[in-house]
Amino acid sequence: MNEKILKLLFCLLSSMLLLYSCGSDDEKNDSNLILNGSLTGSRVDWHKTDGGLLIDINQFMQGVGGRFVPINMNKGIVAQYGKRIGFATNGAENGMVQVGLCKMEPASREFQGRLWAPVQFLETVLDGDITVNEDRNLITVKAPAPLQIGDIIPEAGNLSSVLKKNGYTVQQGDICLSNAIDVCYAGYSPNANGNNAGFPYFCIQAPLPPDAKHAIIPAQFAFSMREDEGFILIGRTPPECDYYSYRSYFLSRCLSGTNPFDRKKIYAQLGDPINAYNIMEDILYPVSGGNKVSQFGSFFILVSTPDRQLYDDVIAAVSEAGLDREKVLLDVIDSNLVRLGNDDFADLMNFLHRFSNPADKSAGQAYLNRPTLEIMRLTPNTPRKANFLQPFAPRQRGSGITENQLSQDTAKLRQAIIDKYSADYTIRELDTHVWLGKSGAEAINALEDVLGETRDTLYLNSDSFKFNRDNVIVVYGVNHTKIRKSVYGNVSCYGAKYANGFGGITNYMYEGSVARSFPQLTNTDNLYMWKFARNKIDDDTFKVDQDTYGNLNGINYGDEAFMAFRMYIDPDSPDLLGPDPNEIILDKVMVMTPR
Repeated sequence: MNEKILKLLFCLLSSMLLLYSCGSDDEKNDSNLILNGSLTGSRVDWHKTDGGLLIDINQFMQGVGGRFVPINMNKGIVAQYGKRIGFATNGAENGMVQVGLCKMEPASREFQGRLWAPVQFLETVLDGDITVNEDRNLITVKAPAPLQIGDIIPEAGNLSSVLKKNGYTVQQGDICLSNAIDVCYAGYSPNANGNNAGFPYFCIQAPLPPDAKHAIIPAQFAFSMREDEGFILIGRTPPECDYYSYRSYFLSRCLSGTNPFDRKKIYAQLGDPINAYNIMEDILYPVSGGNKVSQFGSFFILVSTPDRQLYDDVIAAVSEAGLDREKVLLDVIDSNLVRLGNDDFADLMNFLHRFSNPADKSAGQAYLNRPTLEIMRLTPNTPRKANFLQPFAPRQRGSGITENQLSQDTAKLRQAIIDKYSADYTIRELDTHVWLGKSGAEAINALEDVLGETRDTLYLNSDSFKFNRDNVIVVYGVNHTKIRKSVYGNVSCYGAKYANGFGGITNYMYEGSVARSFPQLTNTDNLYMWKFARNKIDDDTFKVDQDTYGNLNGINYGDEAFMAFRMYIDPDSPDLLGPDPNEIILDKVMVMTPR
């Protein structure tokens, strides 16, 4: 072999060795872990990538006293520190901590059989700061002590202690403000659940079962439940507001016998909600002397379980802890609807707490910042066969009171809109329909995603339309709140592809709108009219932006959209649900295009 070829081979081999030795995936370091100034005795691996540092999440969470569980088949990560829970799919641009977006820079990944997470994700889970000193091989963590059961609601600590003594493993979760658009944008839901734009939803962020070796999916707002398990919400009802509710939901079902990732989202309620209007009724099970929970700022304990024994054990523990058993409410998980268990093929559930229109805005904001609730997952130390609770009978809509007296006034408003705008616009009137009409068993059996509906509400939506640059969308109809057919209502605009509500108005905003535009009409206080357009036409216009950043907070020119209407609670109906659609005049939509 001549010298030229030898030199060429040598250079090639040297280049390969250099490339291998400098490859970012192999620049691993084994570092001491310091937590709040103290050496923990743990050693944690980290390595560099082109996008930044990744830390062995299992070693790290053990070192700081948290919990790490991989997602099934090592497809992602779940980490818990006190009440704070984060999750991410490997390779995803965004993870979530406390159901809030968390940039994954770089993305979490599996490497050499281990799972690695970026520094920022771990900082957010701990609500602290992490410094990696490459020269000294030190990882320094500064973080507040993790919250424990009882830190927010002291009574929770006492109840937890009794339940542990009586044979239960008690784990804490949290209840977190959740933005359905962010969850969809981050890739953890196929749609935005027809979210009520601008109105908050809280959801349980659930700890995994105590013996879980992995999570079923990357989303801890979804949880499975063994037939003898349950959750407790303990705390105080919200400050005075138009509406709040608590409700467990069926979220998804595995459709494959071999692939646990083949899941169908359904998102249907598992019964009628406990809300601000029925919470004072006697809804204990079994009845034990009457319910003493009042509407606002009142202490309560809500048990969500399929198992009568767990419920009875909680009642006994409540008394033993010196608490009032007549403050206990029950949310029954219907075993006839849910495939219970904690295996990869079990049904997944979700729990929503809605809260809308606080009377005192500062008190409402304080509640949004930190709801007066704690979450506990109860698991018997010795598994048992459940004695299933029977679900409550479904409530019925309707009060017998209609809006028919406003039919002519609504027709006159329609004609006034046409007369005012038809010279300058071509007007297309859209049909309005009952939206999300299926509920509970009907939706689950049909495998139909009903987007987390609640029977506390009547939902309407329009036909879809292309929202172009120059469209003006007019919505109009009866002010249902003004005439006591609902306690509050709103109108929102949605992108049709992801059911993302990016803008809406409430009955408070549109009061007096008809009188402002058409003072010649009668009965204007009981009617409303509003416009949705790309540019503000007047003070009764909602400006619809484009989805400039691709984060589902707008709609681009020419994309499909629809309008939707909500009416919460008919206050004159005996069962305090949303209005009966046969008792109202359906809201209407016009799409106007310049001539």
